Amino acid sequence: MFFSLIIIGMSLSLSAQWRGLRLTTIGPEEGLGSEVLDVLRDSAGYMYFGGVAGLIRHDGKNFMTMQPDASKSGEIFKNEYYKMIFGRDGLIWMTVNAPHISAFNPKTLAFIQYRLPPNSQHKNIGTTWILEDENNDLWVGGNKFLLYHFDKTTKQFETYQPEWLDTLELQNKAFDIRKIVQDVRDPDLLWISVSSHLDPDPRSHHRGYGLVSFNKKTKKFKSFPNVGIIISRGREE
Repeated sequence: MFFSLIIIGMSLSLSAQWRGLRLTTIGPEEGLGSEVLDVLRDSAGYMYFGGVAGLIRHDGKNFMTMQPDASKSGEIFKNEYYKMIFGRDGLIWMTVNAPHISAFNPKTLAFIQYRLPPNSQHKNIGTTWILEDENNDLWVGGNKFLLYHFDKTTKQFETYQPEWLDTLELQNKAFDIRKIVQDVRDPDLLWISVSSHLDPDPRSHHRGYGLVSFNKKTKKFKSFPNVGIIISRGREE
């Protein structure tokens, strides 16, 4: 099974009368690949599709799959891109289903990989969301409720995780950061949505969703337990 991209075109007649929608499905046969998880468009009109098949660029006619050059780094990186943003530095920054983030230069078509800190180099750690703040630094969300601050100047990560995870005996639950948004009124405040598996059984679809804030000055998390919602779908047989 694969997921295709559906392009919706709206058609108007000369008399400005509505004529309905025109759907065009684009899939692997056209060179798009399989599952598409995020879409970007640059100032030159190129479309970028991130997903399980990697990073794909579309120039209006053809699809081109972009791959990191393993011969330069000596390593083979996963290229399942989940979330993509255009940085003020002109690069496309991406989260990956692996312990690193990726930067892609649209001009040189080159990738740069930045590994997460050593304490994140273990199984099932990946990056899920990325945000650029007013200082041009990156805030990266990951699995295990790990929040990373990446300084573009020093190329170094700082890692943050709520202290109260252990006190609430939640360390065995698979917390994932789903989204990070910077507060408009207070730039030092980040709002973070989190999901978790509430059942140790891996077949369970019993998940909880919650809201947390993070203060960039104090380096403290604050939870909002009354905002969370629990969804139970039972177990897969």
